[in-house]
Amino acid sequence: MDSSAFRGLYIKEWKMMKGFYIGQFIVALIFVIAADAMSGASIFESLVGLLTFGFIILPGAVLFSLNTESNQLEIFLHNPQSIHKMLFVKFLNGLFFSLSFLIILAVVAVCFEMIWGASIQSGLDSFSLLIFLIVHMMVVSVYPTVILVFLWTLHQIWRTYIHGLSIVAVVLLLIVGIQLMSLFRSTTFYEVLTKWGVIFIPDERSGDYLSISFGLGEISGGVDARIFFGSYVFYGLLVLLLYGVSAYLLDRKVEV
Repeated sequence: MDSSAFRGLYIKEWKMMKGFYIGQFIVALIFVIAADAMSGASIFESLVGLLTFGFIILPGAVLFSLNTESNQLEIFLHNPQSIHKMLFVKFLNGLFFSLSFLIILAVVAVCFEMIWGASIQSGLDSFSLLIFLIVHMMVVSVYPTVILVFLWTLHQIWRTYIHGLSIVAVVLLLIVGIQLMSLFRSTTFYEVLTKWGVIFIPDERSGDYLSISFGLGEISGGVDARIFFGSYVFYGLLVLLLYGVSAYLLDRKVEV
């Protein structure tokens, strides 16, 4: 990979997306202030609650970036760099946005917890759990991100033929896909494919995050939560398939 070309792509991406990066912290601040005023939640609880945004920052950043590129799609698609390199930069920048946001939240939350009387050991335990959850969220968030890239690519192709109706077609495809995936997840075959390699996480706070992570984790009863290595493998292969199709379509089929 040409380091100078990659650096140029990343600098362009950063300049284009720095408003998004700043905006996520402004939204977080507003949320904490509103939660403190309306619900009486502690700052620690509000900050930990904000970690759930970790599932949507990467998809949001990549989709925002692609929509910005759609304003000058010809320049984007005719860039001499490979489509894989251009998409990788967007994923990398989105991961940076997500990780920096979530790690800062975790550090500030643990600092407030210790200020309010928690021991150093308790603070370190909380931070270790939050880091584990952050890493898990980053891995999981790649799945909806690739789905959005795939749907965005289909929209770019279909709008050439059906114009504004392409949005309707994409939304319908998403709804049908969600329903089919839901049916598939209820089958024994899905259980066999994914429910192996179980890892238990004995902490009540982990369940809230794992239970909404697209099937990769679930609450197992009591205060335990669990994740399945088989789910990572299954969804990882699905991600690779959708990414490969999206990259091919962007490179060969999208017209400007």
